[in-house]
Amino acid sequence: MTAYVAFLRGINVSGQKLIKMEDLAQLFSKMGFKNVKTYIQTGNVLFESVVKAGALEAKIEKGLQQNLGYEVKTILRSKSEIEKILKTNPFKKPKIDEKVYLTLLKEKPPAENIKILTSIKIEVDTLRVIDQGVYLLCSKGYDKSKSYHNPVENKLMDAG
Repeated sequence: MTAYVAFLRGINVSGQKLIKMEDLAQLFSKMGFKNVKTYIQTGNVLFESVVKAGALEAKIEKGLQQNLGYEVKTILRSKSEIEKILKTNPFKKPKIDEKVYLTLLKEKPPAENIKILTSIKIEVDTLRVIDQGVYLLCSKGYDKSKSYHNPVENKLMDAG
């Protein structure tokens, strides 16, 4: 059995696609996953499975679509991948008023897009793209950030 975390995009955000975490855990159990746990109202689900990672995202997305009636994009990471993400964090010792945020991407963005995005200088943010993660150091707090995760993610994955 491999331990995974499913990061469900757009669940319980701004009053849209609401689902109780106990109901979400039941759905994952119904899909055959073991030791299912959810984390507060985030839509993040921890579970174990013998199914290989490559097939899991599609299985989860299909199961959620069938049971909830709407699309839920899923990003899946194993326990070992989460440990690597934590070790790879380029901002390990932020100052007391700085915050580090991470956006996970389904796939590694094209090198050209990374180069374009990281060449933009934003005085209150420092951004690093490593593998399938966008690490954002906000020197003045996230509410003052000029980088906001969704536009960053869209720019990285869009061609040009």
